[in-house]
Amino acid sequence: MDPETTTHTEPMADEEEPLFSNLDIFLFSLIVGLLIYWFMSRKKPEPIPEFKNCALTVLHFKLQASFVHFFS
Repeated sequence: MDPETTTHTEPMADEEEPLFSNLDIFLFSLIVGLLIYWFMSRKKPEPIPEFKNCALTVLHFKLQASFVHFFS
């Protein structure tokens, strides 16, 4: 075997531990989502509703003497 063509299987170096785990990423995205929701849905000043003038009908009830009978 030619030494130039031989392949050497070097042992895999220890994999580095990731900086953030899946739980860290989930919690971070949850907190960011809640903050965005809170900023977007903060109580905005309520607009003053414009009232339209409606014609009110006032009903007058007339008490008729024939309607009420007094027993004496």
